[in-house]
Amino acid sequence: VAQLQTPVAESVQFIADGLLWTCAGDSCTARGEASGAMIGCRQLVTRVGALRSYGSETSPYNEARLATCNEAAPTTQAANTANTAN
Repeated sequence: VAQLQTPVAESVQFIADGLLWTCAGDSCTARGEASGAMIGCRQLVTRVGALRSYGSETSPYNEARLATCNEAAPTTQAANTANTAN
């Protein structure tokens, strides 16, 4: 589960880290069990922008790890373009 810093304009679905993600509003959920690996978080961030939270209820990312993941976020203009293109 991920909470976005900026909501997506439209619902989107895509594959990241081998999982089908569905994002609507300011929330994204994955079908299946996420590995918790940084690569999955970064793939998600490149698609929908910076996150407020990421991980499962039992294994959420801490602030430092989330900040590292969010370094992969595109600029706001690029993110908006990518969100509307899908």
